Amino acid sequence: MKTFKQFIAEMPHLLDKLDKNKLDNSIKFPAGKHISTFKPTGHEIHRKRYFDIDGTPDEGSFTAVNPETNQVDMAIHGTYHGKTLHVHNLMGREGSTIKADDMYAHLANHHNMTIASDTLQSHGGAKVWKKLSERPDVEVHHEFDGKEIPLHRGKDWHKNYKKDYYSNFVVKGKK
Repeated sequence: MKTFKQFIAEMPHLLDKLDKNKLDNSIKFPAGKHISTFKPTGHEIHRKRYFDIDGTPDEGSFTAVNPETNQVDMAIHGTYHGKTLHVHNLMGREGSTIKADDMYAHLANHHNMTIASDTLQSHGGAKVWKKLSERPDVEVHHEFDGKEIPLHRGKDWHKNYKKDYYSNFVVKGKK
């Protein structure tokens, strides 16, 4: 099995086409194994795992393939720490009918996944986590140094970004 780094090294033309975390029509990602279908839009959800030398899952990506265009509308890439996927990159095709919070919630609820952000959030990433925190079908909390931190909601959302610590957002499905 190839690692994600090997995959990228063999396909440098993909990196040249990635711009501002958006997918364009010319990028064809290997979708991986079809694991489910997101019923509201019909997107096929695919998983591709990259393994470490010892055979343990190290990195992975999830893609949402549009059933009408057969193109990847959304791609999530991250590394595994135990059973948690720590997201490093989220890319979406402009005009896609599947939204990031929908895909995260689908993975959390239908695949029993725990998904964590990295410690620094872009403006777009912050919007995704705020939308997730407002959803009734998932649980979202903050983690810092392995401990849960109370999550500020609504108009106090900005208080989740204190300068004195770096924390992760974590989403889990509700059972």
